Amino acid sequence: MKKRELTYILFSAIGSLVVLLAAMTLMILSFRHNLTLSDYPKVDLTSYVNRSESHLYSDKAGTQLYEAESLILAGNAKVEENIHASNQEIVSSLSTGATLALTFTSDSQSKVKLAFSTSYISQTNRSSRSSDLFRISLNSVNIPLSTSITPSYNEYDFIENDIAILNVVQGINQLTIVSYINTYTLDYLTLTSPDEKSDDSITMKHHEEYFDASGMRQVFEAELQSDVTGAAIIQNKAVETEFALYFTNQGDKLSYHIFSNEESQTNLAIRAKKEFDNATSPGVDITINNESISTKNLVSMKETYAEIVLGTIHILKGENVLSFNHLGGRYYLDSIILNCDINFASPSKQLCLEAEDGKLSGGC
Repeated sequence: MKKRELTYILFSAIGSLVVLLAAMTLMILSFRHNLTLSDYPKVDLTSYVNRSESHLYSDKAGTQLYEAESLILAGNAKVEENIHASNQEIVSSLSTGATLALTFTSDSQSKVKLAFSTSYISQTNRSSRSSDLFRISLNSVNIPLSTSITPSYNEYDFIENDIAILNVVQGINQLTIVSYINTYTLDYLTLTSPDEKSDDSITMKHHEEYFDASGMRQVFEAELQSDVTGAAIIQNKAVETEFALYFTNQGDKLSYHIFSNEESQTNLAIRAKKEFDNATSPGVDITINNESISTKNLVSMKETYAEIVLGTIHILKGENVLSFNHLGGRYYLDSIILNCDINFASPSKQLCLEAEDGKLSGGC
């Protein structure tokens, strides 16, 4: 083969490779250009990066959270306390014309998913179109809204709803929310990168409880817990702290993050009641450190609060995650109880974790 022919073949191969790489690049860019809400990664709340103070956004930091009370408010919008909000404060009174504005700085140009954590009270218990509740603009450009807002059980029940995809520019961006109707409150909003988190930004943490194997009785309020999925914290005069966790749907979950000063065996009990005596007995799968220790149909649960012993669990020194995974039925959980009616500790040294405190806890 002549040298000229070899050179021609080599350049043809290189040219074909360049064309192929260009086509692949265009395909990737096209895919990113046509992102939908379902294409964005979903992570646990405690993996979010809290940007409420800095109002920064990074395309490498995953999901970033901005508390509604940290935004600039106008009109009737006001900040008020709410025990089940992520930072125990919400923005309410979102009647017609109420406005929230977030000015944030982005380190790159990107297509970003916007989500709201809302408590939306629907008289018909039906979802409502986002466009019926508010209008959104980014950098003075109106954002089309085609999603729906899911109704909440009550004012303590906050649900994250995907809202829209935003074309964020590098540098300063201004997001404006104008409300139409006062049927919802806003806990926080999030901005999510299309890529998995790849930097070392500090993420939010679970609420932590401490187990002293030789300590006195300790109570932890349910409403202070951060690791609750689906279940709602409600007011209930029948419990000492006036709050309980209400499990309604399969998949609802509560986890306590418990740090123990030593390895220990302890009995586990709950203080709970079901909705009414003839209601279906609820089921629960209990795990400790991601290992299932018991799946129970709580047939002994009554319409009034009572303690139900679930068995003995093994607590490790250091961090332990005790989880209650709801399997069906409806019930109210006031608290969990450790060291109850066993010989490892005298009654004066029993440990009681309030449901609302542990990733749910209750009374001894």
